[in-house]
Amino acid sequence: MLVAGAAWSAKADSPEDTGRQPLAVEAVTAAHASELVPAVITTTPHARYLSLHARMAVEASRRGWSSDDLPAFRQLLRRCEVILAAVSLRHDAVDREVHQRRTGKRRPHGVNTIAQALDGSESIDLDELSRAYSVVANGFYGTYGGIETALGLITPEVLPAPGPAAELKPWGRWTKPLNSRWAVTC
Repeated sequence: MLVAGAAWSAKADSPEDTGRQPLAVEAVTAAHASELVPAVITTTPHARYLSLHARMAVEASRRGWSSDDLPAFRQLLRRCEVILAAVSLRHDAVDREVHQRRTGKRRPHGVNTIAQALDGSESIDLDELSRAYSVVANGFYGTYGGIETALGLITPEVLPAPGPAAELKPWGRWTKPLNSRWAVTC
């Protein structure tokens, strides 16, 4: 006797039919969870992106950017996401125990491409990596935009605007390079 599995567990006919949630329950579960625990996120344990995207919204506002500046915003956002992932990788390499205690064992998004570029290198090509780490034009903003909106960090528009909970003041010493070796302009 031959027993076949459920049809949804078979190979999908197209990329659109492929997913991690073949029973399509993730959206329903997330909707219920958001009513019980507002601003819950199931896609990552890395909350650092939330503050990064809020900071990018503040920076876009500071620069006076509008929807016409979307390509420049995307470039800035993607470059900063690469830097954040690179710093996370470095922290993991320097002190894995502390890093994993603070962030868990899951690695940040896009880290595989970035890790390969960092492997044995003292520097990275930020422009190249900002194009390569994700196929999505807005980087990982789409993954976090909903929770950032729920938390009041951003107001979703073509270009995200700072939300009521975003820190609008400059970062002071953090806006300056730490030293010449690690100086980075996003």
